[in-house]
Order: sequence, then structure tokens, then C-alpha cells
Amino acid sequence: MQPGQEDEGSPGNRRSGVQDWVLVDLCLKEDTLDQALCYLLKKAKQRRSLLHLCCQKLRIFAMPMQSVRGILKLVQLDSIQDLEELYLDSISFLDGRLHQVLRLLKTPLETLSITNCLISE
Repeated sequence: MQPGQEDEGSPGNRRSGVQDWVLVDLCLKEDTLDQALCYLLKKAKQRRSLLHLCCQKLRIFAMPMQSVRGILKLVQLDSIQDLEELYLDSISFLDGRLHQVLRLLKTPLETLSITNCLISE
């Protein structure tokens, strides 16, 4: 290799243009995201076109809608439409909107768990 040339196998060049797909089970709790998830979300935000997060299991526990939206913007929405398991606990934004949430799904859920949520009056 000549001086000033970069090795094609170096980390900066080796994966140029390659998209990575990461399947994660999301567990969103107010004020507590685990360290690995925080890292993945940060990387997904920095490298939107190259790192794609997919989700088949989603758990939301007492988290404000604005925070949920911010995180879900980083996840491939097509993967959420193919969601297999949905767990909702102490969610205030569900009231009168459960039909809207379920309408987004392309396939039937294997598991749906709703606890401590007001879903209708």
C-alpha cells in the first residue's frame, strides 16, 4: 500500500453504503431505557440511512406519548406493522384510540396485553 492510500478493508471504507438491520424487542419505561437500547437509538439517529431498527415485540410502561413518538420515529414503521406482541401498561394516551393503534397492524397479534389503561369511558 502506498503512503496516503487508505486500506479498502479499514472500518471507514469496508462497509460504505451497506445497510444494517437490527431486530430489537423494545421495552419503553418512563425515565429508564437500558444502556444498549440508548446506544442503538443514538446510532440509528446518527446513521438513519444505514442502520435500521426493526421491532416485533413492543412494551410501553407509563411513558409520555411525546417520548414514545420520538423513539418510534427511529424504528422502521413497517416492522411495527408486523408486530407480534404488544404490551401496554399505565398508558394515558390510549383512551378512545385503541382502534387507531390496532388499525395500523398488518398482521394479527400473537399477544395483546393492556393493563392499568383507560380505553373507553
